[in-house]
Amino acid sequence: MYQRIVFLTALTRNTDFNKVKFFKYNEGEENKSRKIVEQYFERKVFNYIEQDKKAGRDVEGNEYVDVDFLMKLINTQCQNSNELLTIDFEDGRVSSNITCQRVNCGEARVKDNCIGYCKNCNCALSDKIKSIKRQKGIIR
Repeated sequence: MYQRIVFLTALTRNTDFNKVKFFKYNEGEENKSRKIVEQYFERKVFNYIEQDKKAGRDVEGNEYVDVDFLMKLINTQCQNSNELLTIDFEDGRVSSNITCQRVNCGEARVKDNCIGYCKNCNCALSDKIKSIKRQKGIIR
């Protein structure tokens, strides 16, 4: 009975039903889901390391962002737009709007240099920086 009351309260206080998602909880599935999310974030960290290496940024040391850092960003808010940072499972695939935005773009993605940004804000900022560099003749 309590679960149904919470469910109805959550629905009646909702302002955008397009963002409502239903999840069927199955005992034992939590560990499997966590493992899938961890693997997703492991690939993300690997890609961040490759990007930083390519840009000549120092990636050595134990303060580089890791899976735990990214896991803690789930259900927090984007530091720019306040959009909820989420993980979604659809058709057996994981997707997420979670990204690490570097505060100082000259440094690698170490924990002290990163904040949680949604993918839209991170891409918009990246596009803005590229546009400025083009105007200055730094890139084509």
